[in-house]
Amino acid sequence: MREEGCRYCNQFLELDVSDDGNLELGIYDDDYEYRLYATFDDGINQTWYTETLINYCPMCGRKLEVAE
Repeated sequence: MREEGCRYCNQFLELDVSDDGNLELGIYDDDYEYRLYATFDDGINQTWYTETLINYCPMCGRKLEVAE
């Protein structure tokens, strides 16, 4: 685990996880909690979006804490 974090939890960069760009993952901070989101575009007519609350970065394992 990296205490200083990684580029995904420090800079909130998107991770393009598919060769054709249809699936993207990312982390964002909405001031009260951290969320992992995923978007999928089927390339025809549908785009799906989902998100979930997270406490640790899925890439480096750093505990994500929101400043109070």
